[in-house]
Amino acid sequence: MNLTFQIGDSQIPGARILSQLEGLPLMLELQQEMAINEIIERLAGEFQLDLAPTASEFDSLVTQISQISSFQGMNAAQIAAITTRSIRLQKFKQAGWGDRVASYYQTVRHQLDRVTYSILLVADPLLAQELFFRIQSGEQSFAELAIAYSQDQTAINGGLVGPIPVAAVPPAIAQILWQLTAGELSPLFQLDGCYGLIRSNQLVSPQLDHSIYQLLLDELFDNWIHTQLPVNIADNLTKNQPLTTTIFEPSFATQVTSNPPPS
Repeated sequence: MNLTFQIGDSQIPGARILSQLEGLPLMLELQQEMAINEIIERLAGEFQLDLAPTASEFDSLVTQISQISSFQGMNAAQIAAITTRSIRLQKFKQAGWGDRVASYYQTVRHQLDRVTYSILLVADPLLAQELFFRIQSGEQSFAELAIAYSQDQTAINGGLVGPIPVAAVPPAIAQILWQLTAGELSPLFQLDGCYGLIRSNQLVSPQLDHSIYQLLLDELFDNWIHTQLPVNIADNLTKNQPLTTTIFEPSFATQVTSNPPPS
């Protein structure tokens, strides 16, 4: 059967559209979704996983999806299909890795830490020394001096950086920062031809709440699915986010309804 698509006033043959999409990110995303669906359906049948949405699950999620701007304009059947796939995917993840999240969290929790700090950089070492004494004596705040004098791009924010993942802190700054307690002002240091100060503000270690649980569950699934897909599709799946080295095979002995995420 030769499919055609209505685009504006024109009828475009399906084969022509596919040829235009070949090699584009959109085609790779389509191939990725089809491959993931095929893997999930095959394993659901093999391990007799019940991934069907309940009425309450469907009704709750379909309402949320209908309110997302990128999905508005779709018809009811399209919204229903997206909802059903989302629930089936979530249940598959839960069946395979729900019992691994708590232990995985203990392994990677330090990577989830987020830090805030303030930095002030100037070219003149004498000015840097003067600013240090002004801050230390309480004569002026770090933020107002950073706005007035700092040559760093953070000056507009009063020198404030973060919260950002600990792993994202530049090594030269991290070396100084980890020697400080919260609120402590660093001694003067040199960085990229400037003289500077850093004040440690806060280090936050996220607890295993619902959002962190889902983040880690998604990561466990992503790490595993990356090993199941053809190379060209797998590369597209994670091209913007390097995977961790930890890969757990799914534990389908766990029931789909077991190990609910933390409330």
